[in-house]
Amino acid sequence: MVKKLLTHPLLWLLILGLFLRFYRLDTFPAGFHVDEVKAGWNAYSLFKTGRDDWLHAFPLHYDTFGDQRPTGFFYTAVPAVAAFGLNEFAVRFTPALFGSLGIVGIFFFALFLTKNRQLSLFSAFMFAISPWQISLSRASSEGVISSTLIILGLALLLKKRSLLALVFLCLSFLFYHTARILVPLFVLAILGCQFFTYSKVKLSAVAVFVITFFLTVAFTLSPQAKGRLSQVSIFTDYDTKIEQDRLPFEEGPGHAFLARALHNKVVLYTTKAISEYSQYIGGKFFLAPFEAKPARYQTAMRSLVLYSEFALFAAGLVYLLTKKVSPLPLVLLLLAPLPAAITIEDSPNLHRAFLMSPFFSLIAGLGLFFIKKQFKLIFLLVLLFLILDFSHYTHMYLVHNPGRDSLTITRNTGAKELIAAISALPSDKNIYLTNRPDHLYPYFAFYTSQDPKLFNPQIAPNKSTAWKFNHIIFSQFRCPSQIIKDQKQVGSIAVDAEGCTDLSGLTKITEIKRGGGGIPYTIWTYNP
Repeated sequence: MVKKLLTHPLLWLLILGLFLRFYRLDTFPAGFHVDEVKAGWNAYSLFKTGRDDWLHAFPLHYDTFGDQRPTGFFYTAVPAVAAFGLNEFAVRFTPALFGSLGIVGIFFFALFLTKNRQLSLFSAFMFAISPWQISLSRASSEGVISSTLIILGLALLLKKRSLLALVFLCLSFLFYHTARILVPLFVLAILGCQFFTYSKVKLSAVAVFVITFFLTVAFTLSPQAKGRLSQVSIFTDYDTKIEQDRLPFEEGPGHAFLARALHNKVVLYTTKAISEYSQYIGGKFFLAPFEAKPARYQTAMRSLVLYSEFALFAAGLVYLLTKKVSPLPLVLLLLAPLPAAITIEDSPNLHRAFLMSPFFSLIAGLGLFFIKKQFKLIFLLVLLFLILDFSHYTHMYLVHNPGRDSLTITRNTGAKELIAAISALPSDKNIYLTNRPDHLYPYFAFYTSQDPKLFNPQIAPNKSTAWKFNHIIFSQFRCPSQIIKDQKQVGSIAVDAEGCTDLSGLTKITEIKRGGGGIPYTIWTYNP
């Protein structure tokens, strides 16, 4: 049995996926985004106190800036933080692990769907080397955890293990908002495909749909779940609201009925949603460098997927549409960007549309299988191009990304170095910290391993005002050097963000640099 396991290609694909996701995980991607450090600090706080840094006991949602994000990631990070300590590797460990386990999930999903082992291995291989998967798995993405749980749940549903499938699908709700919209739609798609292919639809599978549907309704109606949607929804789009006022006016007097019929909210927001959705089904989203957002997940001069991967996806579509293969992967792929289509911030958004990725890889695997089956000589050339294409992606990711300020600036590069610099300064002087690009309190707590029992009670009542912890003052200004200068605090120290100009009377202590030469932070003292 052990020999059979060791010779199974899936094991070696899993090892490949683990290597690609764990190699120098603490260093790449460069920088440590504020969402990552908050996840790490809150995991540590939950481990030590059972409360987040807002002092909420075992919360299901966390309020970063009114978004009320699910806290599942915090809890899954607790074992890694307990085992490895407060560091980047520990925080990134769980998404990287789940991203690797997604290889197993997509293999069994494809196997249970097609009953073809080789095709399933090709799909798992495309998943393992997908830049979309790798970049998010290495960057503490809760969407990766949610996605893997969903794929495993759907695979179990295809295997007619409905109860276990329900467990995985419901767990995905605790990690990312999009799961709450897509899971019942995905389950319904599986039921529909089974019905139209005259397969027997089990009552237990119908029960999975009913339960997940009502869970979605319950989460959608909760005030916490509405928080993030109210920030990014198309229903808050300023341009659409302007058109809603402008279009009826342009109809002129006496055309009230026509204005209501053509320019009502349903028509306007449906048009907006279709416009947003169209961004996710065009080649530009997949192939244009820097098109898919946000920037913190991008790779210098590389697209969201490999160029060879997109070509294989096109071949896979041909195979899927011309052969007797279930259309389910294509149906799920087309459903996956629906949550992203009703949002406008950072659009088109590769994170909100992340559940497209597994089915994109599966269809690309179909394409690889199709080429091997029909064009064996071309197959070897395709593999060679795939290897060269992937090698170029990894080179850009490892070598060029860290030196691109346009990318690293979005990942709070320099915050770790700043905390090390101020920790080496005298503790008998006040040190004022900037609040740009993000508040520095989680970085200070994380990198100095503060006791959450002492530190967090200072945060909760003061997050929107300046507050002090020992000699560290967390200001509400980009340029707190102006405070020490205006108040003539001789010897006090201030950390300014980029863009501060009135520096007369200040003495520079040091500056923190990014890989591309940018200076995110400068440390000053007032010493006229």
